[in-house]
Amino acid sequence: MNILSSLFGIFRQRGLVNTIKNDRSLAGFALSGIMLSIIGGMLYGFAMGIGLSYDTAIKDAVKIGLVITPGLLFSIPIFWVAYRLLGREERLAQIAAVPLTLMATTAIILAIMAPIVFMLSVLAGFSPDAVYIHITIIDLALLVGLYLAGTLVYHSFSDHKGLIIPNTVGFLMIAVILVVLINFLNPFLT
Repeated sequence: MNILSSLFGIFRQRGLVNTIKNDRSLAGFALSGIMLSIIGGMLYGFAMGIGLSYDTAIKDAVKIGLVITPGLLFSIPIFWVAYRLLGREERLAQIAAVPLTLMATTAIILAIMAPIVFMLSVLAGFSPDAVYIHITIIDLALLVGLYLAGTLVYHSFSDHKGLIIPNTVGFLMIAVILVVLINFLNPFLT
């Protein structure tokens, strides 16, 4: 399954929307979404740290890869529990498609921005103001990913009106887990 056509087809009610509506296997999307999320995050981490040194770039790439991997592993059970607690009966693959859409879309945007961040890091070196640029890029990428995940829920689930609360709980828990993982892994990679 081509992950780009799956994600970009969501807006036209094709791609991943058709796959979920027709009850087809999501294994290809899940594997490629996980790999794309990890690789895209690692590329951005490398580009972010290259301005300081090569060692910092490697450590940033590893740190972001280590944050994304458990983040994905925790997000799917969190979404599953949130859906089940509110009486939803969707399959695990359908539920997993929502956080994977968020993460994969965010990773695509970060990977696209990595060359620009790389050039900024190489030319400017370390600058305290660069932190605001990274925060802006990551926040915008997350907002686009959140919007695409919401569009997926709206178009592919039959009864999307009862999905606001479980998705909100799931996305908030992902944010909490990512912050905790970043704080936990920070001492090991500095």
